[in-house]
Amino acid sequence: MALNLLEVVNEADEVIGLKPRAEIHAQGLRHREVHVLLVTPNAEVILQRRSSTKDIYPNLFDVSASGHVEPLQNYLEAALMELYEETGIKATPSQLIELEKLDKCQISDGIKNVVYRMVYMLPWSGRLEDLQIEAAEGAGFELMKIDDILALSPEAAGELIPGLLTDDYREIWHKIMALVPSNLVLSS
Repeated sequence: MALNLLEVVNEADEVIGLKPRAEIHAQGLRHREVHVLLVTPNAEVILQRRSSTKDIYPNLFDVSASGHVEPLQNYLEAALMELYEETGIKATPSQLIELEKLDKCQISDGIKNVVYRMVYMLPWSGRLEDLQIEAAEGAGFELMKIDDILALSPEAAGELIPGLLTDDYREIWHKIMALVPSNLVLSS
């Protein structure tokens, strides 16, 4: 059985050790994650439904692709890898738009997730049906207007993971809305 090791980082985002994922979450050790948002020219985001077997927020809608930064990877490499694994999209580094680096601490179901999370956007004009669901990780995709997300309160998140309605994520949604009209190159 693999230990699923991740790098532990300090407050300066410098690697200070290597620990099993379960230990990192049990002890609330800081590590790295990536989020990738597929955004259409119509200011819609493609959300991925989390599998029913996920340990945090099963069956809820999350970002288009996400995951941990693996040992010896940088944020961009992890984002490209997760995007391909979870959607089947092979993007190039120049296609991803870096939006924000978040410093987060979230507690859910006894798991303390302390992370630096790099959030990227990929302008995308493909069809929802073209996306490939990663077995055992995802349960499908859905389009949602960013305006509709911004209209929700954290208490009325419905099927969205709560993290998509935090103040820092609201800033990200507004940043995306400002970028959508200027997207010149759309991936498909």
